[in-house]
Amino acid sequence: MVQKFRNVLIPLGTLLLFLMVHEFGHILAAWLSGGSVHDVVLFSLRPHVQIDGFASAGEEAFRAVGGSLCSLVGSFAVLLLAPRRSIGWHLLRDTGIAFGCVELLGWSLSSLFSSASEAYPDDAQRFLAVSGADPHIVVTVCAVIAFSGFLLLRRRAPALAAAPVELRAKAAVSGSFSNR
Repeated sequence: MVQKFRNVLIPLGTLLLFLMVHEFGHILAAWLSGGSVHDVVLFSLRPHVQIDGFASAGEEAFRAVGGSLCSLVGSFAVLLLAPRRSIGWHLLRDTGIAFGCVELLGWSLSSLFSSASEAYPDDAQRFLAVSGADPHIVVTVCAVIAFSGFLLLRRRAPALAAAPVELRAKAAVSGSFSNR
């Protein structure tokens, strides 16, 4: 029973943590670019940080990318630093990796299929609008980051794959493992 709650609570907690890290990235970018944070909304269909203060195009682009940059740094940190001790850590790692993948996929799709007439542009659309970057370059950068994460995961895969098997074997020997 505890395992079922753990298997739900760890991913939900990890998603909430990564959402907060994402929005903190916007806050950090705002402060670093001389802006001030007016409002932070986490629990919404469109979580956002409202930033006040003048910003150049480069600073505004930095503010737009700040959230995703922090999320991706967090995803790579979890991938690199999560211990191999328990299945709970594997849930955290897998959820963090999934969040990073969703970030990259969102930026790619939004860059390719954005509409300039949207009332509430997302981070990628804002970045493209203020930076003038080519959407295909943004997609290429997202693909390179994703491929780098994949290579890192593959490099660590033998050690990561062995850990759950060892944990399950130990639990089975002690009689504490249930495959329900």
